[in-house]
Amino acid sequence: MRMFLRQSLERDNVDLGVLLGTPVLVGSGWWYARSADSGPNLFTALVEQAGLKLQAERAKVRFGLRRTNRSAMRLVECCLVAACVLTLLAVNVRADITARWELHADFDDRRIPGASGDCTFRQDGRRFSGRCEDATVIGEVKGESVTWRLTPAGTHDSMIFTGMLDDDDTVIVGRFTYAGKGNGSFLAVRRKTT
Repeated sequence: MRMFLRQSLERDNVDLGVLLGTPVLVGSGWWYARSADSGPNLFTALVEQAGLKLQAERAKVRFGLRRTNRSAMRLVECCLVAACVLTLLAVNVRADITARWELHADFDDRRIPGASGDCTFRQDGRRFSGRCEDATVIGEVKGESVTWRLTPAGTHDSMIFTGMLDDDDTVIVGRFTYAGKGNGSFLAVRRKTT
């Protein structure tokens, strides 16, 4: 599909750099980065290079073409397919953090001792719950961002953890806040299943 699209756009003399930007390898795939001075975006390029004119009307949207030859129609089809593919690639895939995790937390004030514990998280959609030793955990995953509230057993205290997952969803690194005690940093490592 990508090869067909590239050949179609090159055959019709469309500048791919204007449409997509500079290719950049991010994680396991290629993304297209555009700088502020890189020219028009995809929709402006469709108007300027393909002659596509989007015209809004009350309760209707009409697509009109200034040029009606076959190559222009093919170009519009290819650009719309490219836009759909790029949109699908940009959709965040939700991480699944259901597993056992080893949590290490250290206060910024080194006079307060840090702690470590064994945690178990069970995720349902964006939300998750679980336990860290004798404390309860309730949290949420948004893309690569993970936030949870840890409440130690027998107390009304709570710690708020906010961190980022790595690309493999095996490490969470971030900061925590413990009301009345202080702030610090934490590292959570997914335990391998045996």
